[in-house]
Formats: sequence, structure tokens, C-alpha cells
Amino acid sequence: MILYQVGALGAMLDAKRVPLNHIKPHGELFFYMQRDLAIMEAVIRACAVFKVPVFGSKGTDSQGAMCAKYGLQFVEEAYVDLHRRLSIGLVNTVEDNEGSTINLGFDKKPFLFCIHSDMPTALVNAKACRKGIHEINMKRGWH
Repeated sequence: MILYQVGALGAMLDAKRVPLNHIKPHGELFFYMQRDLAIMEAVIRACAVFKVPVFGSKGTDSQGAMCAKYGLQFVEEAYVDLHRRLSIGLVNTVEDNEGSTINLGFDKKPFLFCIHSDMPTALVNAKACRKGIHEINMKRGWH
């Protein structure tokens, strides 16, 4: 399935001379991967054919290890939809609805935020992510 779908996408991208940037298993496939390491390995092995980074949820240690096994960069993401009032700080943290600070632990590795557009707080979350990323980049000297 991965070879077929990503291969088809790759062909469309090639036609427009746009490179494949990454692969992000999501939806039910992502959940199957988390429940069954054999499925996870099959997906990651298929992703390895395309030699691009694989995106996945923060805290999925098995997925990061399998990406490393196949020579792929694993890029973690935070699901900010879980935090209705998002506040991103300069030390890779988010503040949840109750005011508790959660350390995302991305440090100096690449990361991304997953924002679902069908959530009522999507626009607010996107603006907070952008502001926080800008602050982090400025602190690191990446303007």
C-alpha cells in the first residue's frame, strides 16, 4: 500500500519536477503501526525505498528506532489540538488548559506541529505555533 500510494504521488511530483519531501503515515494506519510492530516495520521498510524523512508523533520511540534501522530521518511532531489554549514558550514547551507546562523535548532536532483544520481552535493554535516558532528561531539566531 505504501509503495503504491507514495509511488503514485512521486510520479505526479516528478511530472511537475517537485521532489518528494517526506512521508507521514497517518490516520488508522498510524494507529495500526503503534499497536503492531510488524505492521510498523513493514511501513517503515516501504518508506525506506523513497529515502525521505518520516514524520510521526512525539513519543513513538519504536518508530524512531525503526527509522534509524533503515537509515531514515525521523521527525517528531506535537499534536497541539490536544491543548485548547496553546502557549508555546522559548524552551520548547506548551501550556495546557489547566496552566500546566509540558516540555516537548525537541531540543535542537527538527520538529513540527500537527494542527487539524476541523478543530474549533485550529486558527488560534496555528497562530500560537507560528508565534512560538518565531520566538524559538529568534532565540537560536535563526531569522
